[in-house]
Amino acid sequence: MSKKIVNVIDGMIQQMKDHGIHESTVNQYYRGFCKPLIRFFNERNGGIYSSSLLVEYQESASQRFEAGHFKKRHFNSIKRCIRLLVTFVETGHADFSHPKEHKKYKPLDENLKLIEQILAKTTYKSGFKYRLHCCMRHFFCFIEHVGLTVDDISDSTFFEFLDIVSETNKGSMNYILIAIKLISNFLRIERKISIKSDFSKLRLKYPSQRLISPYTEEEIKRVLSVIDNTSAIGKRDTAIIMLAFDTGLRAIDITRLCLGDIDWLSGEIHIVQSKTKRPLSLPLHASVMNAVADYILEARPKSTSKEVFLRTLSPYRPLKGATALDGIIEKYGKCAGIMKKPYRSFHSLRRAFATELSAAEVPLPIISQMLGHTCINSDYPYLSYNKQQISQCTIGFEKIPIISGFYSDSFVPPLKNRSTITLEQLKAEIKKLPAMDFREIPLEGGAYA
Repeated sequence: MSKKIVNVIDGMIQQMKDHGIHESTVNQYYRGFCKPLIRFFNERNGGIYSSSLLVEYQESASQRFEAGHFKKRHFNSIKRCIRLLVTFVETGHADFSHPKEHKKYKPLDENLKLIEQILAKTTYKSGFKYRLHCCMRHFFCFIEHVGLTVDDISDSTFFEFLDIVSETNKGSMNYILIAIKLISNFLRIERKISIKSDFSKLRLKYPSQRLISPYTEEEIKRVLSVIDNTSAIGKRDTAIIMLAFDTGLRAIDITRLCLGDIDWLSGEIHIVQSKTKRPLSLPLHASVMNAVADYILEARPKSTSKEVFLRTLSPYRPLKGATALDGIIEKYGKCAGIMKKPYRSFHSLRRAFATELSAAEVPLPIISQMLGHTCINSDYPYLSYNKQQISQCTIGFEKIPIISGFYSDSFVPPLKNRSTITLEQLKAEIKKLPAMDFREIPLEGGAYA
């Protein structure tokens, strides 16, 4: 009996979730690799699963990879997606193991055993161990290539390896540093090899963090002013934008917001965040509640879906992910004449929410709670530099009397009556000045009192 490619993919995706693969990775596979497969099968045979078509699709992907249309990592993910589909169809269970025959680095058996011994002493999860295994195989292939044995390894060996991989493996340097730390510690402790450097102190030099400009309150008002609130789509989009700006909810949580999540009596919403899986309760402003209620009562299509925000065209399904909401804010931003800034999207409304709270002097821990973050460090990318607030952190010196030294009132510079002086003379005179002893300066006020 013929199987639809859609049904096969749905079954494989469900097994990925059951296997414990992170939701963001599952979504990435579905959007990036499964959807193109569905389109390919629909165009070729009406959407019926065929192993021969899978081979044809992989060959087409291989040609595009060789032509430089995408990178090696993307091509490997396509092949893995196809392997998962094939094993799911043939056995009923998708094979999530990593095929050993395709390993890029293959050191000697004795070194492979050493790698297994090192990883056996760690408590990392299997997926993380697999990545470290790759990096360790790379290192031992390196020492074999330069003619060294394990007993010949020294500090310089590790540094030479890091110098090479820093150019060829930039994307995996974090894993490589951890692998180097584990190998060096094992060789120092277990094999008594003289390795003096502490490689656990090495840290990656990360690029400067990119700050994305949030929407300002004035820009949000301009966006809302161009929306046609007499139409069903206008009522929906107004409610979505106001809800995002008033609560700072992520796009995925807005699209998954259900009718039962809104407590109309207390004026709050109660959700479980899609990203962190943690509960979050937020107050709603009356104007936002009115906008959402206006959409639900006057414009929301009749549907059995429990989600609040639906498509305006049949079939009336919930909106899908952040992409749909990115299109909404971009469309009205263009109508309002707001300049399109790099990397600014619907998610920037979340940052605008945090920025407005910061400007209102709301404490950072409260902002973190309202954003639903599990760590307060996650808030920093959402907060804009506030020059006015920063200036309040400066320390005045009015209450710090200076009773001796260069800046005291009793000190008379020896050059006071000179009209001209050369740089060399100035340096010579400065060397003669008495050094200031801060122990003689009583600190009666200020931050250091």
